[in-house]
Amino acid sequence: MIARFELIIFDCDGVLVDSEVVSARVLASELTAVGFALSTADCIARYTGISMTSVAERVESQWGHPLPPDFLERVRARDAAAFQSELQPIEGAREVLAALDWARCVASSGRLEKMRLTLGLTGLLPFVEPHLFSAEMVAQGKPAPDLFVHAAQIMGFPPRTASSSRIRARAYRRASPLACECSASQAAVTARRRRRQCCWQPAANVCFHI
Repeated sequence: MIARFELIIFDCDGVLVDSEVVSARVLASELTAVGFALSTADCIARYTGISMTSVAERVESQWGHPLPPDFLERVRARDAAAFQSELQPIEGAREVLAALDWARCVASSGRLEKMRLTLGLTGLLPFVEPHLFSAEMVAQGKPAPDLFVHAAQIMGFPPRTASSSRIRARAYRRASPLACECSASQAAVTARRRRRQCCWQPAANVCFHI
């Protein structure tokens, strides 16, 4: 059975665009340069999925020192330059978006400027614009649900129940049109890269790819 959802909310980084490793490498380099030495793998494990403002707050708490005033601007500028030369869409993301006949939007910890850049560079922006939502729009970003509830409400689909997952397009491409194949009981899927549990609820009217 293919569950029928009214709205699908996609994350951007790591779900539609393959930006996480690029961003983690830049962040590791900049943090090491100011004296807080971390590897790319460290940055992926510690800071993936949260806003850069939250990253800076966590780093300062963990390190015990303030970051330079221009740190975030430097990281964002280097990210943008790296994206221009390296960024690719997640394998299968274009095909999924092109085939999808349900309402969809993108809700990300990243700024709107960054989403438009990365989705534009990968050719995915026309499939989701103007339905882009940033953690800047709500009081609490991920992992709080505020951003996804806000996006669903603005899109006209207040969530009754919601499924939550973080799955790459290559993983759910096998289903048609998405991996929303559910049994009467919840199906658990393991996210390939970070072993997060993904639950699909057949009763849901909103599906989160986060």
